[in-house]
Amino acid sequence: MGNADVVYRRMATGVVLLLSLTLGFEALNPHSEIAPATRVILLVVIVFIVVGILPGSYIQRRIQVASQTEAVRRSRLLRIVAVLTPFLGAAGPALVALSEYSTLSFVDNTYLSGLDRGEVMFNIIRFWTQSGTSLVWLVVIVAALTRGRSEDPRIS
Repeated sequence: MGNADVVYRRMATGVVLLLSLTLGFEALNPHSEIAPATRVILLVVIVFIVVGILPGSYIQRRIQVASQTEAVRRSRLLRIVAVLTPFLGAAGPALVALSEYSTLSFVDNTYLSGLDRGEVMFNIIRFWTQSGTSLVWLVVIVAALTRGRSEDPRIS
């Protein structure tokens, strides 16, 4: 298997990035009824989160320290969750995006729909972006799992 601490760091970083992406789409959704002040607060939170995961930043340091524990090194559940989470994170939004295509067809074929075509297109873009990001996250984690063992005997 791969280095558990690397898998843990990539897993935690991926969770933080997907959280930022989701908050970003909510903050920038032109069809949302969120107050402008709330949008600004969300954008500020996103900036703090993204700056926090840069190498050497406050969130990254906490992830680094947490990944060095013995429980992380021996965890088989971590490997299972590390693969399943991005896989489900890619499959779920992809299915919703495909469903949105059906909604788009409904909007185009009927004039009685109360749905906004622009909102449906925004949702398609949002869900495909989330799905693609999760696929990249999955590839990064699988690469960490398939990498050879570390030279450090403490790391399993």
